[in-house]
Amino acid sequence: MPRLRLTPQQNKDFRLFVRLCRKSLIAVEGYGNPILPDLLLRHSEAPTLLNLLLSLSSEMDTSETTSSPAKTYDLYDRALREIQTSILRCEEVNDPYALLAAIAGANILVVLSTDGSNHDWQHHAKHVIQIIDCADLNEIKSTPEGLFLSSLTAGFDIETFAIGRTTAPTYAWSRWEIDKALEPTTDGFQPYEISAGYPASLVSIIAELGKFAAANQTTLQFPGTVDPTLATEWARLNLALKSWEPPSLPNNMPQHQSFALRIARRNIQRAAMLYHGRRHGFHSNLVAPLLEEEKDLNNLVEDILVGVRQLINVYRAHGSTIANSMAWSLAVVGSECGSNKNKHLQREFLDMMEEMANLFYMTHLRYLGSICASIWQRQSEGLCGYVSLESVAREQDLCLLFM
Repeated sequence: MPRLRLTPQQNKDFRLFVRLCRKSLIAVEGYGNPILPDLLLRHSEAPTLLNLLLSLSSEMDTSETTSSPAKTYDLYDRALREIQTSILRCEEVNDPYALLAAIAGANILVVLSTDGSNHDWQHHAKHVIQIIDCADLNEIKSTPEGLFLSSLTAGFDIETFAIGRTTAPTYAWSRWEIDKALEPTTDGFQPYEISAGYPASLVSIIAELGKFAAANQTTLQFPGTVDPTLATEWARLNLALKSWEPPSLPNNMPQHQSFALRIARRNIQRAAMLYHGRRHGFHSNLVAPLLEEEKDLNNLVEDILVGVRQLINVYRAHGSTIANSMAWSLAVVGSECGSNKNKHLQREFLDMMEEMANLFYMTHLRYLGSICASIWQRQSEGLCGYVSLESVAREQDLCLLFM
């Protein structure tokens, strides 16, 4: 691994980047840091880009105080141009090692551009997918670094995990057979789960839920219509979701961490059940109640919020960061807090958005809180018609990634 030689300012920014990684890019601590080796690799290939990425992470750390939007945009733009130059150089010399380094830089830029105030992250993610599609996928997946980077890229592409996006999903997760490559290990975790906090087997089911919701959009226009094929597919996915069993945890894991991971996995599974119960994902009409046969899912809303609160408490007490994987679960339950049964949870939800934003550098969750509050207001006014998490995100010109 290359050895870093940093200036005093770079050293300060690097420490900030490590802190950002630990809080927002590492969900399962104590099992390595998949991001940092790739960053060190970038330093050996393109020290200018390393400096720009470190400076950007420094701006994220100071975003509440001294950060200048113009300065941040300039750093962001320069980093993008550096990555584009690196990719062109890789194509000219056919260097797979350098290509992985460029993909690492691009993925870090995706993460640094998900604050919700622009749509850039989705375009970067799509471009990285195109790069991998044009390369030798088997060669990329043959190395631990390449498998991690391809799984991270494919995760950004899953339509279930975002609202307001305008680029079409390419279904890279299933096309690249990521879940088959990410076999559970007996003594730890795959790098993807260390970073995202999601077992690959559960991600695969959730990705299918998004496909189903997209295929089922026509029934929004014609309520009451039933497509037998889609009904069969819904039942299949529902069974897969209910019967999903989490991978075993390492025996030597600290008790507080194993407790937190079990809560997190159960939360994600429950959120997926609620998401699927709505039939249309984030396009679901929240003015309409859950179907009669799915009414019991309403009980999951408070359970999930209580679970997230426990994870935040574990972080405060022990530093376990799995709570940073709860963004998608919170998006699912937040959209349900406008109903009579769950409106007493609204204050807790909004407080949680602020806490998560501050604790884990997840500033885009403040936008999620704003979207949900807008939906609740319309519901309290007796709105008739249609409103969804997706429709309000588009009204507010927001594009949020919940990974």
